[in-house]
Amino acid sequence: MLFSNVIMPKDSKAELYMAGYANGGVGWDSKRPTYMELPTENIQYDLMAYEKDNALTTQRYRVNICRDIHFEPGAQMLHAEELLYNKAWTDVEVAPGQWTLVSTPLQGVVAGDWYAPTATGQQATEYFKDITFADGIYNRLNPAVYQRSWSDGATIVEQGGTNNTPVSFTTEWSSVYNDASVPYSAGAGFSFKAVSDKNPLLFRFPKADNSYDVSTDPLSRDNAGKLLVSSLIDRSNPYVYNPQTDVKVTLKPSPAAENGARYLMVGNPFMISLDVRQFVEGNSDVLVQKYWYVTADGSTQADVLGDDDDWTAADAYQAAPYSAFYVEAADPNAADVEVKFTADMQVAFTQARGTASASQARALQIEAAGSHGSSQALLSYSAQADNACAGEDAVLLSNLSGNATAAPQVYTVAGNTAVSVNWLKDAQQIPLGVFAATEDDEVTLTFTGLGALRSPRLYDAELNTETLLSEGYQLTVKGSSHGRYFLRSLGGALTGLTPTTTDPELTVYSVRPGELIVSSNATLQSVQVFTADGRRLSPVVQSQSNCVWRLSGVDKGVVLIKATAGNRQQVVRKAMVK
Repeated sequence: MLFSNVIMPKDSKAELYMAGYANGGVGWDSKRPTYMELPTENIQYDLMAYEKDNALTTQRYRVNICRDIHFEPGAQMLHAEELLYNKAWTDVEVAPGQWTLVSTPLQGVVAGDWYAPTATGQQATEYFKDITFADGIYNRLNPAVYQRSWSDGATIVEQGGTNNTPVSFTTEWSSVYNDASVPYSAGAGFSFKAVSDKNPLLFRFPKADNSYDVSTDPLSRDNAGKLLVSSLIDRSNPYVYNPQTDVKVTLKPSPAAENGARYLMVGNPFMISLDVRQFVEGNSDVLVQKYWYVTADGSTQADVLGDDDDWTAADAYQAAPYSAFYVEAADPNAADVEVKFTADMQVAFTQARGTASASQARALQIEAAGSHGSSQALLSYSAQADNACAGEDAVLLSNLSGNATAAPQVYTVAGNTAVSVNWLKDAQQIPLGVFAATEDDEVTLTFTGLGALRSPRLYDAELNTETLLSEGYQLTVKGSSHGRYFLRSLGGALTGLTPTTTDPELTVYSVRPGELIVSSNATLQSVQVFTADGRRLSPVVQSQSNCVWRLSGVDKGVVLIKATAGNRQQVVRKAMVK
């Protein structure tokens, strides 16, 4: 009803569909899904009475209409773009003491809006009333909210001064900043941490403040209280249902990582879960076809679209409302990336979370499980892939949430890069490693999907032994392991490719500062290391086996490695030392 305020209770769910008088008001039309129950019989003939100019007037019955709407924590609405409303309010519940990846479905939100009553940490004020910062009720230091970014637009505001100190950026997170005017654009992801003795904290949006003390710019309140996805329907003509193809959001990439890639934090702008695979595929013109997300235990998972249009992970990731995930820009030189969201990217309540894809029949999965969580690495063969780290691989990204995690991180190596998803053409020996939080942590590796490889084996360079792998095979390692274990195979079971080269494979990579691991599928006779300008280095040989040499004391930067292996063939590789 035009005059009704609607409350979506905590963890409630609702689905909207369009119905109304079509063709300029002639004839009732309904898009009701067949699985939904019938509406009240003949409700389309009801008239709504409301006051206008000190008199009562009527309008024909319309669906999905209210004055204001309030979403309590966990409330979800499928196809919220169908909603007719004046203002939307959202409650966001977070745990204090840890960095949290967040997004907002609302427009007109800025960084300074993250405040809640000091006494309770809960914004439990009357619904549908404006909220403004007031001393004595709110305090910026209780709860204290810290915020970080990957982009270069944030600044630190000096209290009592006019000098702004630019935030220093690394390839992962910026310094903490407190500029209250930084926009929290719907469709973008952000990182913040609240510190308080209250748990949980409850924040409410939008805020009605016109200015904040700790701001470098005026606050942008354009379309405040409006959902971004409302733009999926053009309401300019009330007699015509005019859905739009998409809504667009401009995101700023991270600074370039070591591999030259630039990443984006994407937020879910819907009031329902977002199908991330569908989002990535729908933006294939600007995004590499892969994504990363953070699990509940803080570990990072990746999913990559293969050359046969099948995804590598067993389950499709569905980003919940207010959450964020990571993608890679297709153009690493782009200053900004415009992405689009479409209505069909929303996950229906009746849709299953994910099903095993056909690619699982040809993808080896290695799960690393410890007492603090787990992670996984995927390895698959394709005739169109490259043994080096290329676009089809997903590099191992850590610390995406910004919280120190004790969950183990398992990886394989593509070229000279640690990856969580590894597409290979015909490599026969692939380094396998694990990062553990401490050297006392026990990590169990479980191997499944062995049918994806021809004659899969596990080589232990320390013991110089080779074990034939079987489905569900488990290996327990203590602490981090780099350069000891290697996967061996005769290629992919489904590629039809049989390795025919007699040249030895040589893999060189660096996962720890000052250390190089050189491995081959043939016996190594010698290894020499040179700087980029040709100067020969004299690293310390920490350990040496038939096929693996571990070298330490190598300065950070680009080096050239010349190795002699097999029948005294010389192989040259370039690597970046951590």
